Amino acid sequence: FSGINSSEEEITRIGELPEIPDRLVSLLNENGIELIEELINLSTEELKALTGITSADIEHIQKIIENNVEIIENLEDGKLDEESSEDEESSENEELSENDEGKSQIEDDETDIIACPECEKPITIEMSACPHCGVGLSFEIEEVEEQE
Repeated sequence: FSGINSSEEEITRIGELPEIPDRLVSLLNENGIELIEELINLSTEELKALTGITSADIEHIQKIIENNVEIIENLEDGKLDEESSEDEESSENEELSENDEGKSQIEDDETDIIACPECEKPITIEMSACPHCGVGLSFEIEEVEEQE
């Protein structure tokens, strides 16, 4: 058994990262940075410019991100999607289907395109977060057996 807990939920807030000191969470919040995605998008120079953050803090933050966050580049729009590496398999609480919350489903011959549960913009099953509103996504594919 691999020891990976597949029921862990995807984390999005900096305070949810393991091993991050409360002091750093508070300092980042004071600088308007609450989400992991926002933190990842900052350069080292931008981190240095934040109030109260030292070079040692920056190294610690980068090490925590390196060890706990999996960055997936979304080639369709050039944006980065981030996902906790401890959550290789996303929670199934936000599974998307045609019957779930009345979301519409638009089918394409090659790729299924469905509507985001939050903003109703088109998304695909390959996405882990909506590129429009940022809501985390997970999908459950149901296999349909054909009977003859």
